[in-house]
Amino acid sequence: MDVWKSIRVLKMRGDMMNRVIMLSVLLFIFIGSAISPAQQQLAQPSYILDVPQGFVLESLSSYGYNNTTINTISNISNTNPANMFDYNRISFGISYQVDSKIKDSWYADIDHYRKNQALPQSFSFILPLNKIRIGLGFSQKYNSELDYGEFTGTIVDTSNPAGYLDIVTVRAFKTCHLFDYSLSLGYTFNNFVSDKNSLDIGLKISWYRYSDEFVAKVINILPGYQKDDFSMKNKHSTDEFSFAIGMKYRLENLQIGLVYERGKDFNKKAEKYYQMGRLPDKWSAGILLKLSNQMNIAGGLNYVVLDNPINDYSDGVKNQIEPYGSIICQLSDKVAFSTGFFHTDYRYRRSSDDRFNAWYVTAGFLYTLKFVSIDLAIADSHLFSDEWRKQTIFKIGLDYQMK
Repeated sequence: MDVWKSIRVLKMRGDMMNRVIMLSVLLFIFIGSAISPAQQQLAQPSYILDVPQGFVLESLSSYGYNNTTINTISNISNTNPANMFDYNRISFGISYQVDSKIKDSWYADIDHYRKNQALPQSFSFILPLNKIRIGLGFSQKYNSELDYGEFTGTIVDTSNPAGYLDIVTVRAFKTCHLFDYSLSLGYTFNNFVSDKNSLDIGLKISWYRYSDEFVAKVINILPGYQKDDFSMKNKHSTDEFSFAIGMKYRLENLQIGLVYERGKDFNKKAEKYYQMGRLPDKWSAGILLKLSNQMNIAGGLNYVVLDNPINDYSDGVKNQIEPYGSIICQLSDKVAFSTGFFHTDYRYRRSSDDRFNAWYVTAGFLYTLKFVSIDLAIADSHLFSDEWRKQTIFKIGLDYQMK
């Protein structure tokens, strides 16, 4: 295969930095070639999962937002699967996340907030076996409840010969969840180019569990009627499999991470005239640079493939480029903290509306005591974001590595 011939030549020629750059590009092309036939199929018209605010910042941790080169144990199931090789002991972690409510998060003053705050945001387990890693994980990939507010209308009772006309008020909600249950496998190639370098490869197989529920509740009860006479509840759910593949190339003071995450169209199993939504494909690339024993810089880009015509008015949604970065300071073996940013912007084509534009400022704190780590993170978007994305996110994680 031409790619592998190029890699063999690459080992023999050129200086070290050129080899690292070219090797990363060739490997990413090789990874993409395996899934390019599926990508080339034209996407069917469909909406994303309700509103963009429901997409959880899964990769947020005490290191900032990062899904390519560095993260905590509890987040391993929703970052680069090659990150499992950061841990050499049997490890597991759990995290919880709390999001503030966003008022007026969509057109018509629709409110958005996170549902079931007591449910863990993520759980991960890592089993190291020499050059192999096996991981199990759970993550809330999407979590949203939309409050459409109150609607007032008239009710006509045809069973009464004289007729019955009165005013009724109904409040409507829609809840949507997407849970990701995953199995990850990884293998490392030590001394890949030189004695101090290694290449980690990871594959994550995901089982997505999608569910949504629309509820309309009667606020005022009409005389002679029960509460449920004019209430409505409609549920939908489905299951799908998907995957993510990633690599991480390690040098002495530099790490390069690349990830491809396959999206999924849940509308294929939806009822006629009903849209469940679509999870977009995502490509990610990032680096982790060690400046000293006390300081690291991490950063990268996500490319989210949202280009999918919805109707003649919007002509689809623009693909997103999401930059992120953080400075990580290691004060001691026990204490580390970070500060950084994450940017996302959901925007329709042929529209100048930028109310989904969001800049999150992140901060994190990590405390390690022997084999237990406490992970704290916060992301706030009030300072630089537009009106539909002003939000504060708190996250806490607990990680344990066996002796």
